[in-house]
Amino acid sequence: MVDLSEDDRKELDAAGIAVASSPLDRLDFSEDRARLHLVDGTVLDVDTIYPALGSDSNNALARQLGVNLSDDSCIIVDAHQRASVSGIYAAGDIVMSLDQISVAMGHAAIAATALHNDLRRRDGETITRKAS
Repeated sequence: MVDLSEDDRKELDAAGIAVASSPLDRLDFSEDRARLHLVDGTVLDVDTIYPALGSDSNNALARQLGVNLSDDSCIIVDAHQRASVSGIYAAGDIVMSLDQISVAMGHAAIAATALHNDLRRRDGETITRKAS
């Protein structure tokens, strides 16, 4: 849930914008409008949905592994989504970037390709060492 100030709530109310008071359980797009089913059982039929932006990074595992983090707690990665600890790759909202699904999907594709290539190189080095 997003924390709105009393002034924010007044402005939204004055503009005729409702704020859901319960977290979303599921969405239904089977009709000509969106139907929101909230955790508390409330059902809302709406024309437009505005999700709240912003998130807090859940970086506890990265911290435990000793991964370098930026000042705002995001994992620092190279151009191939590699973190500072060998074998760790990161993508999406946990890295410094534009927090959008399409960007996260791009990160994932880059990370998967880098991981694949890194493993192939490692396997090639292992094979070469065994043959020597």
